[in-house]
Amino acid sequence: MPEFSMLSVIVTDAARGSRADGVRCLVEHRVDGNWKTVMRGSSDSSGTISAARLNSPGIYRVELDTDPYFAASGTITFLPKVTLTFRIPESCVRSVVSTHIAPNSQFSVLIRNDGAEETATPVPG
Repeated sequence: MPEFSMLSVIVTDAARGSRADGVRCLVEHRVDGNWKTVMRGSSDSSGTISAARLNSPGIYRVELDTDPYFAASGTITFLPKVTLTFRIPESCVRSVVSTHIAPNSQFSVLIRNDGAEETATPVPG
């Protein structure tokens, strides 16, 4: 994996049709059967969570804490946390997890760029 492989997370509020500001996020990497924290952060007004530098290929997990986000508008959510687990291959230069959240659903896509080709894959929640 290139030394500067990056992962960004973008959160969109599908119910409001706008980027989700203030969603807490945890990015972890599975190492020897255990989860190691790579980054913690919150989405900004553009729905973006700062890019995390990935040091090696493997299995990663993104956890979005949607409960406080929806509670701030008086909404009770069916999915208080959205957890996505996916593999980052060695050839990957940059990845973006784009997640659309709503009080009762979510849809996520992982976009990977290996320097020559970009692919988008739905990520089961």
